[in-house]
Amino acid sequence: MTKGSPTITFRNLDRSPAIETAIHDRAELLYRMGGRIEQLQIVIEAANRTADDRVQGLTVRVEMAVPGPDIVVTRIRPRVSGPDDVVQVVRDAMDTARRQLAARLSQRRGSRERDDERHHGGRVLRAASFMYPPSLEFVRPRSRLRALPSPGS
Repeated sequence: MTKGSPTITFRNLDRSPAIETAIHDRAELLYRMGGRIEQLQIVIEAANRTADDRVQGLTVRVEMAVPGPDIVVTRIRPRVSGPDDVVQVVRDAMDTARRQLAARLSQRRGSRERDDERHHGGRVLRAASFMYPPSLEFVRPRSRLRALPSPGS
């Protein structure tokens, strides 16, 4: 992991290497985006377990501490048929968190570009006009139009 490893919590569910691998792969993509992720926590909770050890109801919660408001994504699946469904719900939640982080980064970068245009772009053009003396700056060119002959002449 490039910056840190996510905190993974399983509630009412056994740890699975496939689930952990899916989480670490998606977390690597999040850390590569460069969003200054301070903490990444994933909680996978089974709502209920049957007598034959099957999971009924699954909640995956991804909490990402970043500058500004935290990004929190929750995915709920009422019925889970196997471990592949758990991995799919985890991937969906992590992909949604990635999209939200990308939107936050592009919004922040876009506001910086608008600030640069507003503060620097307009002033640079105005500053160039002050290099010339005021008397030369506002001189109008002479009109080159000749007077037209009157219709009666």
